[in-house]
Parts: sequence; C-alpha cells; structure tokens
Amino acid sequence: MYRILETQSELEQHLLPILKQNGSEIPKPGCYVAAVEFDEQGKVLAYQMIQVAPFLEGLWARDKSAHLLAVYRLALKFCQERLGIDEPLTMTRKDETGNRIGRIANKLGFGQMEWNVFRRKPKCR
Repeated sequence: MYRILETQSELEQHLLPILKQNGSEIPKPGCYVAAVEFDEQGKVLAYQMIQVAPFLEGLWARDKSAHLLAVYRLALKFCQERLGIDEPLTMTRKDETGNRIGRIANKLGFGQMEWNVFRRKPKCR
C-alpha cells in the first residue's frame, strides 16, 4: 500500500522512529511530507521525503561597493522570522568560482554537506 503522509501525527508515528534509528536528519515539523510504501502488516517498507528547504542562491554584486554580508543577513532574517527556518541551504558550482563562494559560505557559518545533488531533467515537449 502506498500513501502520502501529510499530518505531523502520521509522520511522527510512521517515519520518525525510522529517521531516529538511521541517524537521519529530522526536518522541523510542518516542513516535510513523505511518500510511503507499507508492507502487509502496516510497517514502513520504503519512503521518500519531500522537504521544504529554501536555498540562499544568487548572491551577486555589481562592484566592490556592495554590502553582500548585509544582503545575506537580510535574507537569513527573512528565513528565520517569516519562514521559521534557521538552517537554509546554499549551493555552488563545482568550479573555481564555486569553490571561492563555498569558502565564503563556510566563513558565514555554513557547513559543507557530504551530499551529491542531482536534478531531474524535464522532458522536452
């Protein structure tokens, strides 16, 4: 049987024990849902979480007179106060510029995640 778990009580009942057992990161309540496959006994056989995780992207300046740290802090404050998210994500390209931006992100308190990120390519119409 397949279901989308949307309520926090369903997620806590079915998914939270598995996340804790596996040492997985547990999203904040209200920030995720999950597609779940159950076995015949009603136990979770497989799941795919769908998370709400804002990415801070596109930090750009025309020249060195810009105050990028102030712009970053404004965006972070919005995430915290309006969206309730304290740990937004950011990503950079795998090139020299991306690595430079990554070093700046580290200095701003971002920790580099040990992830491979893949994007599903849209079908051409």
